Parts: sequence; structure tokens; C-alpha cells
Amino acid sequence: MLYTVSDFLATHSDQVRIIAGSGGLSRPISEVGILDYELMPGLKEKFRRNNFYERQLVLSTFLYAKDDPYQIVEAVKYLVGKGTSGLVIKNVLRLPLSDAALRYADARNFPLMLVTSDEAFFDVLVGDVNARVRELASAEFSQHALDALWLAADDSEKARATARQLCPSFREECMVLFARAEEPLSSESFEWLRRQWRQGPFGLPYSLATSYNGGFLAVVTADGDNAQLPSSAQLGEFALGELACEQEFREIGLSEPHYSLGELGIALHQALEAAEVAARRQETLCCFGHLGVLRAVLPFAEAPEMRSFAAGVFRPLQEFDAENNGALEETVRTWYRVGQSIEAAAEILGQHPNTVRYRFDQVRQLSSLDRRRPSEAQQLAFAAAIQEAQGIKEALRF
Repeated sequence: MLYTVSDFLATHSDQVRIIAGSGGLSRPISEVGILDYELMPGLKEKFRRNNFYERQLVLSTFLYAKDDPYQIVEAVKYLVGKGTSGLVIKNVLRLPLSDAALRYADARNFPLMLVTSDEAFFDVLVGDVNARVRELASAEFSQHALDALWLAADDSEKARATARQLCPSFREECMVLFARAEEPLSSESFEWLRRQWRQGPFGLPYSLATSYNGGFLAVVTADGDNAQLPSSAQLGEFALGELACEQEFREIGLSEPHYSLGELGIALHQALEAAEVAARRQETLCCFGHLGVLRAVLPFAEAPEMRSFAAGVFRPLQEFDAENNGALEETVRTWYRVGQSIEAAAEILGQHPNTVRYRFDQVRQLSSLDRRRPSEAQQLAFAAAIQEAQGIKEALRF
């Protein structure tokens, strides 16, 4: 994952603020450098070719500019030309920051930041940023952090803290997208997807694109005022279009929108569960919000009461199928998945509708539940929903 200027500002919000170039908050940071005397007249030709690099966050006190504050403007122009990520100024001498420097930074989307706390020491900032860059560069970091988020789904405070570790820039509202291909993503495929994501409408500094469990996972966040979460239709359309134009996804799952970052773990569950439903139903895209009663069943599918209810309906059918090489359980589950339609179930099962009706007569005899009676059809469908939810939970257990 990338560490960005936005992440730096979010992490050090009590010590640093942006004063210009806010259009460059998504600039990645790969290292930190300190601008000392390198651009001082008479010395700059000696240093200027070697000391500053692309994706480098630069820190400076500008002591050398005390007699000529215009050197700040020159430094901004030079650092922009080098492709650095931004400039953090600790203005110990209270030098005037000219409008020319601010305008140039704004025009080039070059973040210009000002240290606001006497407690912000460059050696500490350098250490913090370099440690964070190394951490995020680890291939295992996001996997472990997301695993922790998965396990902390019911603990909002722990989930929030874990979310901030993943991306300090996250806003309060959140949605999750998870996409999986036939084979685990290669590093080349993932990098291509991440570029597509960053260049798209949702690749903002407070979003996240990473690999997870062999698939592609994206988190979209918003603050509800200046930024709004996309609709499921918008996010799904982007996934099926821009993301899938070169990478063919087997299934894509979308969470519901959540309005607290402490619920990001729940959103993660929903996205992976929706993808698993898509796989089982042989669909490409599934939104958790469109799962009907399954939305309510999934969080409680493994409760003893749920297991008991489903077993009471399906156990006699399973025993019959085992003794007679039957397909009663499969028939009920298929009928549930297609909206309780005999004709649609028959088509999927490759049977005549009358065969399916006959099987339901056998179901009635074994379970005392008649699918033609609404209250009893509801019980059959609910038991099938519990069983499907249990299978989804089992498939995602790690």
C-alpha cells in the first residue's frame, strides 16, 4: 500500500497543517529528506543533482533563507521540478511565506505544509514516516490488518483503530468492494488494478486499494458533507467497467454504506459475503443490500437457535435423499434462490416443472410443510436462507 501526503497530515494533524497545494494530497511518499543548505547560493550546484528525489517528502527550517525569504519560492519551484511529494516547513525564524510561493504550490498541486507545534521535531517525523512507509510496503501488512479488522467487526473501537492503521486518511462513512478472479491476482495484475482505481472517480486520498485473500479489495470513505459515498450502482458499474476491462473477475461483492468508521469490519464482512453469494449463484456482481432476508440471517446464522430451526426442516429431507439417492434438499434450496418459482427451479435443475412439484409433495410428507401455503413456504425459505448463510460463513472462515 502507498503512504500519501494525506496520510501524513492525518497522522500529524495536531502538529502540521497544509497551507497550499491541497490538490496534491494523494501524492505518495516513499522516503523523507531534509533541505538544509543545499539550495543556498554558491552551494546549490554542488548538491542539487543528488539530494532530492521523486516521492520524497522534504522537511526544512529554511535557516539559510533568513536574509532572503525569496529562496523559499525558489525551493518550491526546484522541489516541484524534482517530483518530490511535498514540503514541510518549520518556520523557526517566522519568515514571511510569500503569495508567490503559495500560488505556485497551488498551481502545481504541490502540498506546502507548515509545522504548528514546537513539539514536532524533524528526527521524530523522519522516523515516524520512514517506519510507516516500510510497514505499508510490506506485502503482509494489509493482509494482517484486514484479518484483524475482520475479527474486530463487533468491537467498534478496535475496528476504528485498525482502520486508522490501514489508512490514516479514512473519513467516517465507508463502503467496501471485494473482487476475485479465477486465480489469485499476480503482483502485475494488482498493480494495474490499483492504478485504475487511483485514476478513477473513487481513487481519492481517503480511499484504499489493496490485495486481500488473493483478490482485490477497495475501501471508499466519505465525510457526508464535502464528499459523498457512491451508490452501489455507481461502484458496481466502475468495477464491471474500468476495473474489469483487462482483469476478468469471477465475482464482485459490495457492502452496504456504513456511517461510522467503527463499522468498517462489518462492511468488510458484507463485501466478502456478497462475493461468496455471487459465486454460489453464478453471478458476477452481488450487493449485500440486495440480499433480502439473507441480510438479516447472515450475522446470526451460526446461533444455536438458527441451526436448530434449519436442521428441523432439512434433516428428514437429507435422510430421505441419502437412502433414495434423491434431490429434495437441492430442490428446496434452488427454489429458494430463484424466488420460490417452480418453473425457474425446474429450469436450473434440468427437470420438468411437474417433477419439481412432485418433489415438493414428498417434502410436505416428510416435513409437514406445504410450499403452497404462504406461512409454510416462508418456513421452507427461511430454513434454506439459514443453510445458505451457514455455508457462506463456513467458506469464509479463516
